[in-house]
Amino acid sequence: MEDEATPGIPRNIAPDVSRTPTVTHDERDAEDAKLLASGDLQTLWEHYLGVVFDRCRAKLPAHDADDVASNVALRILEELGRGRVYRFPFRVIVHMVTTWKIKEHFEPKKWTSVELDERLASDDPFRDLENDLDFATDVDLLLKGLAPREREVAILRIVHDLSPGEIASRLRITRNNVDQAWNRAKRKLVERIAT
Repeated sequence: MEDEATPGIPRNIAPDVSRTPTVTHDERDAEDAKLLASGDLQTLWEHYLGVVFDRCRAKLPAHDADDVASNVALRILEELGRGRVYRFPFRVIVHMVTTWKIKEHFEPKKWTSVELDERLASDDPFRDLENDLDFATDVDLLLKGLAPREREVAILRIVHDLSPGEIASRLRITRNNVDQAWNRAKRKLVERIAT
């Protein structure tokens, strides 16, 4: 069965004009820039949500596609929420992150063996509680003179062993603010320990 608009090409191969985008890349980029500037991330993401899910469903098994697409959305929205600014148009970022997340899905998982701490095999789970309380007291005394933000960042960095990116996400501040607070805290701690 041939299509009247494209003689000689069967209808199921002829391009579906109804799905042809009516917006050019330049127009889409301008619209995205306005949405980014206004902070309307929900509307911005709604433009790309279907594309990401369709692409993941085309490349991955059905039971994994939605998870990977959700991971794409989470990564992009977390970065935008932290104030990340991209040098490329948003549509390119969406494409790149989707590609990375699909590749991650197919990469073999890296397993490592870890030696268990003797305390984990102990019969008495409260054996080291006193040492843990001493550690908490020591950290509290050490961080006593820091400003509240510096103290928060230092606790998350030292005690909880979070990366600067994870701290920024948890405190809902930029990575730069985390780095500044951490550098101020380290400088004060070094001065305090040196005296």
